[in-house]
Amino acid sequence: MIELSKKVNLYWTKNTNAFSAANKDLQIEETRILGSAKSAVTDMLAKGAEQRAIMRNVIGVDPNSQTSNWDSLIKNYWDSLSVIIPSSGRILEVGFKYDIKTQDDLRKDAIRALKVDKKDITTSEKLSIYAEGLEEEYKYRFGEPLVPEDYMLWRYCLVYGYVANSIDEIKKAPKKIKFYLFSETERKDEQKAKHELKKDLTIKYLEVIKDKELMDSILMVNGFAETINDMSVIDKEQAIDGLTLQSPNKFLASYKDKTIKTKSIIEQLVVANILRRLPNTDKIVDAKDVTINIGDSLDEAVGYFLNQKNKAIVSEYTEIYKHNKKK
Repeated sequence: MIELSKKVNLYWTKNTNAFSAANKDLQIEETRILGSAKSAVTDMLAKGAEQRAIMRNVIGVDPNSQTSNWDSLIKNYWDSLSVIIPSSGRILEVGFKYDIKTQDDLRKDAIRALKVDKKDITTSEKLSIYAEGLEEEYKYRFGEPLVPEDYMLWRYCLVYGYVANSIDEIKKAPKKIKFYLFSETERKDEQKAKHELKKDLTIKYLEVIKDKELMDSILMVNGFAETINDMSVIDKEQAIDGLTLQSPNKFLASYKDKTIKTKSIIEQLVVANILRRLPNTDKIVDAKDVTINIGDSLDEAVGYFLNQKNKAIVSEYTEIYKHNKKK
C-alpha cells in the first residue's frame, strides 16, 4: 500500500464589510460557517459514482442497499452541510492511499480493467503514479482518500461560491468570498518564486548601479525626471533600491525595455518644456505647437522618435535641449 498525504489549508479572507473596516481593531468573529449552497450541492450530486464510492464511508450507508434510500440520504447530507471554520483556519487532508491488492470490489474491478490496458501497472507504487496523473474526479476509481470527509469537503469547496480556489481568485469577488484554499505546494511554490525574484532583482540592481546611463534612464522613466539633476549617486542608488522593493515588476520591465534610453530622453524634453504632456492624459505634444502630436502615450512617442521620417525634428528637439542646458 502507498499513502500520499496532501494537505490543503482553508483560511478566512479579510472581512471587507463596512462595519469590520471601521472596527478593524475589534475581534468581532471567532468562527465562520461553511454552509450549504444549491449550486454547489447540485454539482456534488452530479458526481454520482464518486459520491457512492467515497461518501458511503462518510455517512456509513451502503449505496447499493435496497433499504438505504441512498439518493435521499446523500442529498440531505449536502443540504444540511454546516462546518465551523475557526479564525485560525482548518487543515484538510486530501491525499490518497493506493493498494494494488485492494479488497474493495469497486476498485478491484477498476484496477483489473486497467491492467488489461496498462500491463506494466503491477505494484501499488505504479498504480499511485498512474492515478495521481488523472483528473481529480477519476482518482476514486483506483484509490481511497486518507480522510474521506476532508477530501469530500475539499471537493465541495472547489465548487462553493464563497470559497476562492486560490489567493488570486479573491480579487474577482472580494466582498462575496469568505474563505480561500491554500495548499502546502502553493506555499512552497510561492516561497520559491519570491526567492528567485529576490535573487534576480539583486543581480539586476548591481548591474544597473554600475551603468550610470541606464540607472538615470530607469529613474527618469519611473518618476524621477524632474529631480534627477539634483540627486547624488547615493540618492540614485537608493532610489533604484526602493524601486526594486516597492515596484519590482516595474523595475524589471524597465531593465528589459530596449527603448528605455529613448523614453528617458523624451521625459527629459518634457521636463525641459520642449515637449509637453497634456494634463490628465498620457498624450505628449510639441510644447510650442500642440497640434504636433508626438504620441498618445510614452510608447507611441518612442515610435515617433525612432521613425526616420521624424529624424530632423527629433534632432532639433535634442539640440534645443543641449543649448538650453548650457545656459
